[in-house]
Amino acid sequence: MTGWSKNASGVKDGAECYRTIKGVRWLWYAENASVFKSAGVRCRTAPGGQGAFIHPDDDAKAQAAVGY
Repeated sequence: MTGWSKNASGVKDGAECYRTIKGVRWLWYAENASVFKSAGVRCRTAPGGQGAFIHPDDDAKAQAAVGY
């Protein structure tokens, strides 16, 4: 396994793909949080309103909400 590369700020490239909330790794999606909330998906709006973090148990619901 190779390590993460780092961006120009010295932050690991994979660091923005998830957020740990209360010990659970929530996944990041680029879509607006309102898309997920209307589908009953547990989510949190990402900082700056750019995307949403999805609870891992709701990943299938989130994928269905955005048509993946």
